[in-house]
Amino acid sequence: MTELMRTVPLIDPNALFIDKVKVDGPARTVLQSASFRHLMSVKRRAIVPLLGTSLLFTFMVALLAGYAPGFMASRVAGSFTLGYLLVLGIYLACWIVSIIYVVLANRKFEVLALEVARDHRGEPK
Repeated sequence: MTELMRTVPLIDPNALFIDKVKVDGPARTVLQSASFRHLMSVKRRAIVPLLGTSLLFTFMVALLAGYAPGFMASRVAGSFTLGYLLVLGIYLACWIVSIIYVVLANRKFEVLALEVARDHRGEPK
């Protein structure tokens, strides 16, 4: 992705609007290319479920804390309650989602971004 950002400026203040981003010239070609649209599609299919799952879990813990305090006060071990366990689960979920995203970015997104840059420069695959 960094290669693509160095190759094509994606924001031009004197350009027309396309997909809510001001672009014109070479950047317009990139945004309309099949390889760029494929990259964005792959990113969307990966990010939306990761974000949705982590946000859903976080909001469910918050709702449980507000509407079921007795349930959240259930003892798990000693003075360690279910609420503490679920908050630790939130931290764990954030780390897991972050690690999954970094792995996907390094293995998939970067490769696809390089392909977009190659297509834009007209280099063979």
